[in-house]
Amino acid sequence: MLRPFRADSLMAIVIAALPLNAMAGPGAGGDTYSVSAPEKDKPMVTATVAADRQAVGPGDTFNALVTLKMAEGVHVYWRNPGETGLPTKFRWSGPEGFRFGRTQFPAPETKYDKVLKETSFIHSDSAMFLTPIKAPDALKAGETLTFQVDVSWLSCKKGACVPGGEKLTLKLPAAAKSKPADDDALGEFDAARNMFPSPSDKAEHLKINVRTSKASVRPGESFDVIVTAQIEAKHHMQSDKPLEDYLIPAYVFVEPVPDAEIGEVVYPKSHIRNDPMMGRMSEYSGTMEFKFPVTLEKETDNKPRWIRGILQSQICTDEGTCYAPQTNAFAVAIQIEGGPAPAATPEEFVAAAPMASDGGTATDDESTTKTGEATTRSEGWISRTQEWLHSFGYVGVLFSAFIGGIILNLMPCV
Repeated sequence: MLRPFRADSLMAIVIAALPLNAMAGPGAGGDTYSVSAPEKDKPMVTATVAADRQAVGPGDTFNALVTLKMAEGVHVYWRNPGETGLPTKFRWSGPEGFRFGRTQFPAPETKYDKVLKETSFIHSDSAMFLTPIKAPDALKAGETLTFQVDVSWLSCKKGACVPGGEKLTLKLPAAAKSKPADDDALGEFDAARNMFPSPSDKAEHLKINVRTSKASVRPGESFDVIVTAQIEAKHHMQSDKPLEDYLIPAYVFVEPVPDAEIGEVVYPKSHIRNDPMMGRMSEYSGTMEFKFPVTLEKETDNKPRWIRGILQSQICTDEGTCYAPQTNAFAVAIQIEGGPAPAATPEEFVAAAPMASDGGTATDDESTTKTGEATTRSEGWISRTQEWLHSFGYVGVLFSAFIGGIILNLMPCV
């Protein structure tokens, strides 16, 4: 499912290296795969940022919301883009002492390319991304706080893809006591939270558990992650390959893991049932296991790793009533031999370097900007150079495209 070099490094080179408007091959429905120059008057993606505070107080934890609005037919990619594309990334910077949390993404959609025979994980229409920010206890009132987020993405429409991004600035006053945003603004944050996956213990008509096949592993070793779904009696789940287009398939989305490669998800065997009204149905019932392998790099540190993902499901009663699809987030930790035991919950906040006058060094969101670390050392200098370039945000992506174009012109086409 997650082919890190192919999905991130190779697509960065192949997609972005093509000459502007150059044809790379036929797309679905006769489209062509190309890199196109964005239309100045018609941006494919627009980005905005807002806070759920009018003022920030000492020790306060508030939220910043980045909204990406895509033009009709345009999509960008999830933090794991799947088999094609590039992840959407957020790099935050701010005043000294502030700490930035892990950015929350909405649950992605799946997009299957019939020509490439590959599945991508995308966001379309509008997508909102929430980042918690924690203020220091010693914050002084009266200051103007400036935060910046460097957002980068790959936007695609009918096979034409454009690397893009924007640096957004958020200014808030420091006060003796925090002050929430107005009701209209807070409504946007509520709307965003409704798009995020629910915790696994909030799944309806379903109990979700996750475990690893080993208690600890050495660098270079592999282990399995097993997601168990216990379906409520007299209910069933649509399988990963339902026989009707209007039914939502069971799907496991897995986030990138630093210094690790994640294999394809193995889905359980479905039960085929003949319904007198709906015909043949492909379903899961009882207790099901979804499994995927994880392989650590040989040269890696001994910090515990958190494996995170989302289980998408649609539950129906055996009498034929189907509930709305649901997405539930899961997480499990693995200890690296010789390293510390995992914490009960993952550390969600990282400290940021203070901004220089030019914006300074940004702090990467672990789950988005370290995607390139989910590759193997054998992938060599191309992967490492690309990740370094991408650390500069969308400008780095564009420069990576230029370098990739030179490399591609020296290589035979495949």
